[in-house]
Amino acid sequence: MRIVDNYEAKIWLGLREGYSENLFTSKEVLEEIKHYCTEVRQCVSVSPTHFVYVHGEEPGLVIGFINYPRYPASQSEIRNKAKDLAERLMKRFKQYRVSITFYPTQPNGTMMLENDELKES
Repeated sequence: MRIVDNYEAKIWLGLREGYSENLFTSKEVLEEIKHYCTEVRQCVSVSPTHFVYVHGEEPGLVIGFINYPRYPASQSEIRNKAKDLAERLMKRFKQYRVSITFYPTQPNGTMMLENDELKES
C-alpha cells in the first residue's frame, strides 16, 4: 500500500463559445484532453457539470488532477499542470475565463484565468 499527501486541482470549463449560442461538445474537449495527456504523460478525470448564472446557463466539464500514489507529484507540479491544461482549453475552446480550484487551497483561493485573445470591450 502507498499513501501520499493529498493534492488535487479541478478545472471548471464551460462549453459555450464565448458569449455566443455555439456549444462545443464534450467529445471535442475530450479529444484535446487526450492529446494533452499523451504529450505530458498525465492522467486526469473528466466529469460533466452544468453552470447556472445570471441570465443564463450552459453545460460544462470538470477536469480533475490528483496526486496519484503510483506516480507522486508535488503540489506545485499538480498546480502547474492544471494551469497549463486550463490555458490550453481556454484558448482552444474560446472561453473568456476558466477557473481552477485547488485542495488544499492556495493562499489566494480559486484561480481565474482570463483569455487575452478575447478581451471584452
